Amino acid sequence: MVRRTTWITLAVLVTVILTAVILNQTQNQQSPPAVTPEPDPLWSVASEDIVALTVEDLTASNLLQFERSAEELWRMVLPQQGEADIASVERAVSWLSAPSPRAQLTEVDDLSVFQLDAPDYRVELELSSGERLSFIVGRETPTGGSRYIASPDVEGIWIVSTFGLDEVLGLLEFTELAPTEAPDA
Repeated sequence: MVRRTTWITLAVLVTVILTAVILNQTQNQQSPPAVTPEPDPLWSVASEDIVALTVEDLTASNLLQFERSAEELWRMVLPQQGEADIASVERAVSWLSAPSPRAQLTEVDDLSVFQLDAPDYRVELELSSGERLSFIVGRETPTGGSRYIASPDVEGIWIVSTFGLDEVLGLLEFTELAPTEAPDA
């Protein structure tokens, strides 16, 4: 004869096996979690449609402006007219043609948390159509490698990588190296 404890053990084993099979089947029927897509770029324009670029350091009151000449070369217009490092400007314009954010923050009440009430920088593009696109740059994110930006053209606050943004803000170094008139010989 089979003992009573054997029957209880067998019943518990069958229950555990049935529970495992049922749980496994319901997990297979559930859809995988939805992957949050990367936000769309703030805007998307052809880089050759960008005819002017203005970068302003609001904390140091430095303003730098470049314009594309008829020969498709960039020239510095402000703080004074002269040659520009065409490769640096082209890298900045390439990123600015479609700035891709890492994330978007919506329904933000207090801009001071992101230092967008008193931003560090302002960037503005002028397109061949006459349209102007711009954004302001706030503080760096707590994790580093990104900064908060806001644009009057796009809703919300955006987090962008400093990798591309540094190409744009690095142009401000030209204010210190601004070309001067050659002395008369």
